[in-house]
Amino acid sequence: MKQIEGEDYGEINNNNQSIDVLVKTRYKQLVEKGSYEIGVDPNINPDLPPTWFDKQRFIRSQKTAEKYSLSLKFASFCGLLLGIQIPTFLEPLLVTGHHENVAKLFKRYLETSIKVSSWYTSDPFDESSASYKSLRVVRSMHKSIYKLMNNLTDRQSGRDRLWVSQFQMALTQAGFFGLLILYSKDCGAHGITDDELEDIIYLWRVLGYLNGIQDKYNLCSGGLKETQAYLLHINKQFIEPQINPIPAHPYPIGHQVAQGISDAFRPMQPNIRYHVYLTYWYNIIGIPLPPTFDLTWFHQILLVLMKFTFQKLLGFRLIYNFLNWRTKQRLIWAEKNCSQIEKRLADQYNDKLFKPSSCPFSVTLDSLTHHVVTPHEIDNQQLDDNHNDPLLKSK
Repeated sequence: MKQIEGEDYGEINNNNQSIDVLVKTRYKQLVEKGSYEIGVDPNINPDLPPTWFDKQRFIRSQKTAEKYSLSLKFASFCGLLLGIQIPTFLEPLLVTGHHENVAKLFKRYLETSIKVSSWYTSDPFDESSASYKSLRVVRSMHKSIYKLMNNLTDRQSGRDRLWVSQFQMALTQAGFFGLLILYSKDCGAHGITDDELEDIIYLWRVLGYLNGIQDKYNLCSGGLKETQAYLLHINKQFIEPQINPIPAHPYPIGHQVAQGISDAFRPMQPNIRYHVYLTYWYNIIGIPLPPTFDLTWFHQILLVLMKFTFQKLLGFRLIYNFLNWRTKQRLIWAEKNCSQIEKRLADQYNDKLFKPSSCPFSVTLDSLTHHVVTPHEIDNQQLDDNHNDPLLKSK
């Protein structure tokens, strides 16, 4: 197995433990220790590259990200639609107020897309670069949310499971690239080589470090086979049980916000339909859809077009390059016309409002385990009489 040099896993690998045992060990550590540690590690200085940093390899990795930019953006957007359905990730975002309506969702995730694009194209250790500046903004934002959420719930590092912990930061990291690593052809990345997938993993190892994730919790501290196995394990253990809509979605507001994000980006991509995107990925991942989840004839046509585009058409490099260029142009257009688009979305979706559930937490972080988290467990946690996080303080 080709292995990216890591800080904590070389000894495990030298003991010839199987990848299966390794990823289970890593995930158990992430849950049982990482969920108690501050998400943006104060001991990581983003001005200084880590000891394992290889500048030439990083530049090469950025070039690979540029080559497959369309697929990375698609994987990131779809990862967002899946991850935002989970209370661990959404509740802190709802509390900030930046997710309360469709217009704000557009602004929030347009800005995120612009920031992440800069991470793929400029030097994050150069103080004058866009990526250096945007990474400081993101780190500051995560620190603020960490302080807000844990002050509200009287949670302390080392004593309690934390909001915006190393656990949450690592799983958020997966949302940006995970689908591409696991399902490259379904993301339109036909012909991507194992070395190029390793480049994407290395790129996100560096970006994870810069966002404050410790090496021992960084999802990208292993090689390709290990990272794929780890991502699959996380999906089965944590993600899939919490977005399974049968018999009913365990966190309805997450479902609604995900649909709101799809609505928000329709001005940039008119063919975006939440039900179509969800059907596409649930069928690939193997998550059942409820009987009531019927697609209209128009949705069915869009689904066929989506499958054909990503699974077949993008295999032609000329077409891929054209759509890659077109996607970048749409992003530039959206940035220039952000205010007008926000206003139009505010008028069009003025009846869609998203608020924190149960003032404001409907799930306790103490539900995190290293075994499968099921909707039944989420619904039957030890909550207080108001069905809130038991550590929540009234303010």
